[in-house]
Amino acid sequence: MVVVAIMGIMAAMVVPKMADQMRRSAEGSTKGSLATLRSALLIYFADNIGEDPSDLSAIVPKYISGLPTAKIGEYHSNSADVVNAAAFGANPDVGGWYYVTPSGTVFVNCLHTDTKDAVVSTW
Repeated sequence: MVVVAIMGIMAAMVVPKMADQMRRSAEGSTKGSLATLRSALLIYFADNIGEDPSDLSAIVPKYISGLPTAKIGEYHSNSADVVNAAAFGANPDVGGWYYVTPSGTVFVNCLHTDTKDAVVSTW
């Protein structure tokens, strides 16, 4: 009986840490994908003499093989969907990516906080 109680206590300590590590892993993956998108946009910008694409899908497949998935965890489903807009404000916080067309800026479309209490869209 004592062994079962000890196992229960250990499980109660390990499970929350595993969930936190999985969330951190998803955040790291999304940050890497965001960096890849931004790099592809910079190369597109250089190749097109200072012109940003009018739509994020314009960088596929020449500059990136496909749009990566944003993994935001508990807040939104994993998604590679893109909101293309002239300014931030249309469909904020729906997951996926947000691309501001005039400036060629891309960020994660999520207004929640990450494991370090930073707003995800500020990455």
